[in-house]
Amino acid sequence: MQIERVEKAAVCEVTRRRGIQRISFYGDSMTRSMVQSLWMLLGASRSHAFACPREREEGCSQTFDCGGRHILTVHQIREGDTAHVRDNLTNIAASLASADVIVLNFGSHYGPVSHNSSYGEAYRAYTTDMFALASLARAALEAPRRPFHPTKQIVFRSTPPGHPRCDEFGDLTPSSPESQQSSVRAWLSCPECVDLYGWPLLPMFDRVARDILEPTGVHFLDVTTMSNQRPDAHTAWRHDNGRLPPDCMHYTLPGVPDHWNALLISALERCVAPLPITPIRPVSNLKMYHS
Repeated sequence: MQIERVEKAAVCEVTRRRGIQRISFYGDSMTRSMVQSLWMLLGASRSHAFACPREREEGCSQTFDCGGRHILTVHQIREGDTAHVRDNLTNIAASLASADVIVLNFGSHYGPVSHNSSYGEAYRAYTTDMFALASLARAALEAPRRPFHPTKQIVFRSTPPGHPRCDEFGDLTPSSPESQQSSVRAWLSCPECVDLYGWPLLPMFDRVARDILEPTGVHFLDVTTMSNQRPDAHTAWRHDNGRLPPDCMHYTLPGVPDHWNALLISALERCVAPLPITPIRPVSNLKMYHS
């Protein structure tokens, strides 16, 4: 499926029509890439989009004039607060209350727990936290609307696993038989992707998040299906002064995160309304996720 690049005029039109003045993003460094992408799509220069010296302490905001007295603020919650839900319940609740649209993501920082303990422990921790997040989301969506204020939208973005040996895919056509075969071989030759990074947990985490959050009215944004087709699109950055392999989790900009924002704007354009709120299953029912 061809996804057209989103333009500033389209973002401004959708947010103006929906009454959206503030879009906030709450997540880790992959969420930061999505924020930087949206800033640049709205007209910020690359140097301006990447300049935020106190992002871990204070977060970052940029404001854009959409014309006709419509001002749009795009804000990234400070990254120092975004690793785990249980450590940040107060900040998450405040962020949910302050934004017209908030895009949440949790997942990638739960994986390494499995290296020190077990997949089961990481899975249980994540599931417990998603029930806590569902309670916060439900409260935010049930809160009385302020006069002339748009219906709040809460979006949960999926977490695409990385692509092992992503530097070997530059000359291969995405989704071709050759790239798929190479991807299988790369996974077989990358035990750390399983044991250390916990990447196989991420699709399971997303299923848990979707099952628990959607009944509260949260919109689940699947960016994984599309991102999985682009093992060639990761950043060439190498950590530890270039001594480590390429970063096969994050994507280069411009690039794949631009399409994540295209999916987000498309969802807002369709005026995604909260689903009927249903009772949240108590945490004691976690056993259904542990089999």
